[in-house]
Amino acid sequence: MADITRPQIPYWESKDIHEFSQDEWESLCDGCGKCCLQKLQDEDTEEIYFTNISCQFLNKHSCKCKVYDQRFEYLPECLNLTQENLKSTLPWLPDSCSYKLVYEKKPLPSWHHLISENKETIHLLNFSVRDKVVFWRMTRNIKLRRTRRSIRAFVAVILYTPINIGPSGLWLAPAYLIGAYDWVLGEVERAQIAGLFIAAAYGLVILMILLESVLRRLFNMEYGK
Repeated sequence: MADITRPQIPYWESKDIHEFSQDEWESLCDGCGKCCLQKLQDEDTEEIYFTNISCQFLNKHSCKCKVYDQRFEYLPECLNLTQENLKSTLPWLPDSCSYKLVYEKKPLPSWHHLISENKETIHLLNFSVRDKVVFWRMTRNIKLRRTRRSIRAFVAVILYTPINIGPSGLWLAPAYLIGAYDWVLGEVERAQIAGLFIAAAYGLVILMILLESVLRRLFNMEYGK
């Protein structure tokens, strides 16, 4: 009778994850880059949320660390995933993480390079963070850009809110100038009317800023694009 060669069982299915060699442990990483994202934890529910803000040392196209061998020197708080701390670190890993799947005795997905034999598969099928993240240092510029836009809007309200000063017909002038002029002359009532024009313009600008913020959240748009 001819011998039938049984297919070799891959190491991630035949061995306990704590028995992996260092090379086997390292090769299990799928290279998604999600572990390099900033995360938020709800204080009440302890639920963890992933953001699209990455570590400054992540190459956002290759999804690899630029300083991998010296990462703990540059960033001491970097997540150091080991076989010893895997169980306690699981909540901070995405559900698609290969380490999490193997630990839970689940099969690796078809896009994993150990299955597809191609490390680009995960990126081609859109399971990585490739070109989807911003660096944490960039968020400061985003906030500053939003602040500058708001300041410009409020300055524009002061400079360009008009009021009609013509006794007959339409004759517009900046409301802040007319209000200040009337106040100096003791025309308090007319100055208050100019102030109301400016206040109404401010209210409209605030409404537009809030509306823009809501629309950006609904359509998942980022500032500065």
